Amino acid sequence: VITIQPVPPDWRGRDIQQLLRLSFGVSLETEDIVFSYGRRGEQQQLCFCCCRSEKDALLLLQQLQEFPVPNHPAYPDLFGCSFLYASRAALFVSHEDLDYLTVLRKFQVFTYGWQPDVTEGEFKGLLRQLKIFPAAIKRMQLKGWKETAFFLQFDRMRDVKLVMGLP
Repeated sequence: VITIQPVPPDWRGRDIQQLLRLSFGVSLETEDIVFSYGRRGEQQQLCFCCCRSEKDALLLLQQLQEFPVPNHPAYPDLFGCSFLYASRAALFVSHEDLDYLTVLRKFQVFTYGWQPDVTEGEFKGLLRQLKIFPAAIKRMQLKGWKETAFFLQFDRMRDVKLVMGLP
């Protein structure tokens, strides 16, 4: 996984895909290109690319340094340019022992800092009092953690926004 930044706000996954294919010979699917989004849903200037091989990742890390791109892909001569940088600024940890969610859902919230003796039932009761109704709750207590964490899974984005206090 490499990160590319600062990506102009008018760029989308297919624009990054085309840039990497034409300029560097690295082919990625649009599903392998993920943008960071702000709390209000606006696209940030950070892009994650999951390369198919270590060779492709090293090629991008070496050659994608101060690489000029137009700020608007449809009008390359009118809106100036940005200079893209590639780095390994993101850390992704993946292991089968770390797979806490039994059902993969699109809308999830992670909350941390609860007392270690709080059970899923007690937490569900608290959420019910707060009028928060998740589809599933998964408790986490890892070695070395003094607090307990919970994954909340929801069926709709509206519920996630309500939990996060967003309009």
